[in-house]
Order: sequence, then C-alpha cells, then structure tokens
Amino acid sequence: MSEHAAHPRKVDSPASPSAEGRPRAAVTPFVRALEARIPAGASGRNARRALERLMEQPEPDRLDALPEAITRFEQALVETGLDSGEIHDELRALVREKHVALLRDPAVAHVIEAPYRRADMLSWLLRENVGRAERLSAETQRLQQELSRALAEREVLSRELERQRALAEVGLLAAGIAHDFNNLLQVIAGHTAMVRGALPPDHPERESLDKAIAATRRASELSRRMLGLARQESAPAQPFDLNAVVTEVIELVAPSVPRHVRVAPELAETLPPVFADPTDVRRIVLNLLINAWQAIGPSEGTVRIRTGQATARARMPWVEVSDDGCGMSEEMRGRIFEPFFTTRPDGRGLGLPMVHQLVEKHGGQLEVWSETGAGARFRVSLPAAALA
Repeated sequence: MSEHAAHPRKVDSPASPSAEGRPRAAVTPFVRALEARIPAGASGRNARRALERLMEQPEPDRLDALPEAITRFEQALVETGLDSGEIHDELRALVREKHVALLRDPAVAHVIEAPYRRADMLSWLLRENVGRAERLSAETQRLQQELSRALAEREVLSRELERQRALAEVGLLAAGIAHDFNNLLQVIAGHTAMVRGALPPDHPERESLDKAIAATRRASELSRRMLGLARQESAPAQPFDLNAVVTEVIELVAPSVPRHVRVAPELAETLPPVFADPTDVRRIVLNLLINAWQAIGPSEGTVRIRTGQATARARMPWVEVSDDGCGMSEEMRGRIFEPFFTTRPDGRGLGLPMVHQLVEKHGGQLEVWSETGAGARFRVSLPAAALA
C-alpha cells in the first residue's frame, strides 16, 4: 500500500457546538487517505466499493457507518492477498498519526484499537485443536470484564454514597442552625417592632423598619423551610409573578451589594405566571445574585438580571443572572454543581448545588454559559402556570 499525506486542517474540539463533540468532519479526509491505499485494477474493487457506499451516506450519518466500512475495507484488502495483520497495523498508524480526531468516537476507536491479528489467533487455536484453552480463555475474559464492570459500579456507588453522606451531614447541621437562627429572628423581629411602634407615624425610618420586619419574616420562613427539608417535607407549588419575586429579592439584597458593583434589572413587560414554590425561587435568585457579585471580585462590574419567556413550544418563563467577572474554565463549569466545590478561599460550595437541586425539584432547566475572563451567565427556566 502506498503512502498518502492528508491535507492538514483544523479539527473541531470535543466541546465545539458545531461538531457536537463528534468528529464528523474528519471522516471525508480519512476516506480519501484510504482510497490512496487501494490496489489498482480489479483487485481493489471491493475495497473501493466499501468506501463508495460509505460516502453515499448523508454526511451526518457517515461517522456512524464508518466502523462497518473500515471492517469491510480491511476484509476486501485481505481478499487481494495482503496480510491482515499488516493491514490493521498500517490502518492504526494512519489514524493515530494523521486522523487522531476519529478516536474520539467510541465505535471507531473500538475498531481501530481492537486486539491485533484476532482472526489469525483464533485460526491458530483451531488448527492446534486447543478448544479447551479457547473456552478457558473466553471464560477468563468474561470474568475479567464482569470484574471490571463490578469495580466500576462499586466506584460509582462509593462516590454517590460519600455524596449522600455529605449532604445528610449538611442537612442535619443546617436543621440545627435553622432552629437556633429562627429563635434569634423572633427576637430581632420583636425588638424591631417595638422600635417601630415607638416612632411617630410620619417618622422617615419607619419604612426601613418595615422592610427589616418583612425581611425577618422571609428569613424565618426560610428557616422553617430548612427544617421541613430535614423532615422530608415540601411546600406545594402555586402560580405567582416571577417579576415580582425578582424585584423583591433585588430590594432585599440592595443594602448588601458592594458599592463597586451595579445591579441592572431588565424585566420583561409581560410574563405568564410561574408554577412553583415562591420561596424556592427567591432562594434561587438570591444565590445567583450573590454568586454573580462575588465573581466580579474587587474590580468594578455589573450584575444583570433579566426575565423573559422561551420561544419553544413549552414557552417557559426564565430568569437570567449574568456578570462581567472572571468567568470559568471548561473544567470548572463541569464541577460547579458538586457539593463543597469552590474556588474562593471563603466559599462553601453549597449555593450552586442548592440552586441546581431546586430547579430539578420543580421540573425546570438550568443553563450556564461562561468562558475564562468573559464572565458567566446563568438562566433558570421554570414551568408556566398554564402548563401545570
């Protein structure tokens, strides 16, 4: 077979949206390289036909058909008198040196990286009449595969058990803190009400005290909800105005926002009512806001909070929080919903996992866009009341 050099080209990375994580574009240059290795004349007819049938497939389907085409190509070359082991050796070298992107597809990788000369080995075993050794070998391989699967399953279950233990410990600790915190809130609410009652009706500070009392009530409700979660209780969903909840949270956190951070709301004029637990949605928005301004750090920046409605058939209302902070790498994006994972020295790694859990609880969707140095954007879509 002759040597062939494919033209270099840019291969989409696994994370590329256009390639959808699969090296479809790499199929065509690989087929051209195989065509150059087909013997001239009628001897290579079947090999050429195998590649022609592959290229007759629609381009999106060629990658799925490639493993079978490779097998037929090799068989056709064996029929011309070439050595099957040498054919596979050269094919594997070609893929590894010039078309390595194809190995990202598991089916193609299995064909290329399969044990060499398998057919020759089986033929030798048959000729030597070692059927018993063959059966023992097959049984050993089966047991090894089962053992590998069992070990992999044990590892997965072990990680899940550790995660559940960690969450259980957090839940127990949170329940105890919530109980004590709720008691303190009652004291704060009582003293605040006393101060408010002692002021004249037209005193300018009465409005601030009203907000403090309202915030105390909401905090008390959150404490009761944490206790309810520890007892496996859940509040029923109900229709409510998403814009009203977002506005309420913005007003609640306004005094806590760092002076160098600007919060810019952009709320849609009309939205269908959301069908969820309003307290859970307040927690979602609150955690996303805090996470956004913490991502900005000490530099000046803007946190944008928007609402809107999806254009798909479900037409789910959504709330989106974005920042112009440091952003996240691909590796970090893959771990932000793990309990206790954090990149900040003072972080706890519980805010985003809680947001993820609450969104799943209500059958919503959570989408994240971020790049290193380009900020981050979180969008939470929730069921509309009309679809509940």
